[in-house]
Amino acid sequence: MDQANFLTAKPTFGYAQFRHELAVMPDEEREEAVRDLYAAEEEIVESPQFIEDKLNELESEIDNIEHKEAYDLGQFINQEYASDSHFRLMFLRADRFDARLAAKRMVKYFERKVELFGTEVAFRKLSFLDFSAEDRGNVEAGGIYLLPYPDEGGRKIIVTSRSHFQDFHHRNFNSILRLLWLIVHEAVEDETVQKNGVVLLGLNGGRCRERWPKSLTLIKMFWSDGKDALPILIAGVHRFTPNFIGYVMNEHILPFMGVKHRARLRLWSGTIEANWGNLEEYGITKDMIPTFLGGALDMTYHQWLQAHMEKVVSTVEHKYGSSQAIAARAFLKTVNSHFI
Repeated sequence: MDQANFLTAKPTFGYAQFRHELAVMPDEEREEAVRDLYAAEEEIVESPQFIEDKLNELESEIDNIEHKEAYDLGQFINQEYASDSHFRLMFLRADRFDARLAAKRMVKYFERKVELFGTEVAFRKLSFLDFSAEDRGNVEAGGIYLLPYPDEGGRKIIVTSRSHFQDFHHRNFNSILRLLWLIVHEAVEDETVQKNGVVLLGLNGGRCRERWPKSLTLIKMFWSDGKDALPILIAGVHRFTPNFIGYVMNEHILPFMGVKHRARLRLWSGTIEANWGNLEEYGITKDMIPTFLGGALDMTYHQWLQAHMEKVVSTVEHKYGSSQAIAARAFLKTVNSHFI
């Protein structure tokens, strides 16, 4: 989109269509979306027989997909990883055990993972060790945060903050996406998160209108991976709009989200600080959000990053041994030196 035309360009799916879509949505779908937003969805009983049946359904649905080159390559290179039942359960849970949707998500997952990480990494668990120097720089620069505490419904909270993407318009978008993938994989290591899902908080910020078209491109890529490829259940989305440019931006983001996630979207006028009363209705309180993001949790950005990286180092050391944790520890030392 041309920068000069961004503010006047007509979105392909705007607020009027959004309101109409919600108005005509079948009652069952609308009620399910509301239950997700309020963490009131009934828990699926995962008996051993139920899981076995669903895993078999998933296998059949995958077999029915004609074009799945990356998935087939994964079966050839590391069948143990691609066929692991715990790994496959993440995809089933992300789509509430709809085997057809989970199969499409899993095939897309391998396709995108190959594109972002290459075949050497795509067919095994992601690790911080797989990150390049540029990728690690994006971890330090910030912009995407997996918060330490869940909301009252047991969902993990992921925050994206445009104002914290330092010089993002000069950064490699695929590198930023690799950071998103790592954070999502860290979240779904917890089986509770697989079942309960995550809540996304989008903090708009800044008035530099010439950068908004690039923001839009990055957000489109985020949503493409989040709703179609990553094994994550997105239970709710809250976006905060402190200015007119953000209001326009939201309207251009709506088409990327798809019907399911638009129904789980809440748009708030103003900053996150001005909307605590609204968020508390959805189980999100200000003591869950760090102060550097506008909350009341006494935590600076450096403290969050340090705690996050210490967890990464611990995970690397546990899985790969102390010798393999050297790179992660070296990065943590570099991070700390920047804040001294």
